[in-house]
Amino acid sequence: MMTDIIAFNISCLLIFTFVDFQVDLMRVPRMSLLSITNLILFLCGCLSNALNTGYKSYKGYAILTVQPGSQKDMEILRKLDSMFEEPMDYLKEPHGLRDNGQILVSPENLPLVKVFLNDHRIPFTTKPIHIGPARHRRALRPTDPYQLSEIVTSYLSYDDQMQYLDKTAAAFPYTTQIKNIGTSTEGRAIKIIKIGFPSPTNQQKPIIWIDAGIHAREWISYSVALFFIQQLTQNQKYSSVIKLIDFVIAPNVNPDGYEYSRTKDRFWRKTRSKHGDNRCYGSDGNRNYPFHFGEEGVTWNSCSEVYPGPYERSEPEVAALVREIMAYRQDIKAYVSLHSYGQEILYPWGHRTGAYPPDVNDLVGRKSVLTNCSRVSSKF
Repeated sequence: MMTDIIAFNISCLLIFTFVDFQVDLMRVPRMSLLSITNLILFLCGCLSNALNTGYKSYKGYAILTVQPGSQKDMEILRKLDSMFEEPMDYLKEPHGLRDNGQILVSPENLPLVKVFLNDHRIPFTTKPIHIGPARHRRALRPTDPYQLSEIVTSYLSYDDQMQYLDKTAAAFPYTTQIKNIGTSTEGRAIKIIKIGFPSPTNQQKPIIWIDAGIHAREWISYSVALFFIQQLTQNQKYSSVIKLIDFVIAPNVNPDGYEYSRTKDRFWRKTRSKHGDNRCYGSDGNRNYPFHFGEEGVTWNSCSEVYPGPYERSEPEVAALVREIMAYRQDIKAYVSLHSYGQEILYPWGHRTGAYPPDVNDLVGRKSVLTNCSRVSSKF
């Protein structure tokens, strides 16, 4: 199994969105629906550790777990960013008074942060982190067989991930199609794979869109997407599913950031763009979409982990995704964005508290089913 890089496990976060278009669920066999649900749950539950190949030293860094007890505490925590030249790195933001937050703190700032929290009587715990020495794995040879063990025992490089896609398409030409939808800032291809049997009626089938890795350091999300591809193409259990539904999967939507996190900085999260006179590289691709851009949950400090970029779709990776998603918009019935760390299933909207889509009750119902199933069938 993959080795831990820090003293706790990184688990799967799903951003699960059923869009307004409705799937005719009566066409999908009950076992197929259960298979889809179980597969998603398995992806989240079984792949939960991370492997370090970074170079930046995190000696002396610690993760502070904070527990806000009131709305005032939440407001006080937001003041931390203004205390230091570099904004706080929230590995997990508290989403409410009963939720905790986790902050990655440098050794230089750790004493001051502790004093600040103690002065405001906000309870916290401290856990040091350890990132072992860099490890280098051999590149896959073109003749290597692509087996399940390659995905679940190691984190593939970007080049290996793309080789995996190409080899999968070559092995299953009847049910898979590869498309290059754009290039990253540093010129890496952003590829999607469409999985499904041809429609017997020549009409477009419903589509489930899945993407992974918009946040570079969330390595497990890439492996989950690759595992999804492996299962849908090689596990006969899902043959009935892909006869009725097409899956479009983008397993690496931030290749530059991912490679940087593998070779330079294990906790790198953003893209690798550089805009104008910005002091720091990168933008949070997840906040770069053209939907209520820059309204809430962002900072305009380019060094912040939640810097959304200078303008919507400023990141070529996001621009490519938007073009492709809009091209499929009439057929996409569900959208799943794979993240890691938080044990959460999020549904829209995220731009403002209390803003929900018209089908929010349906989303809540599906979220509850997935959550209850995960408690029974998965260990997070």
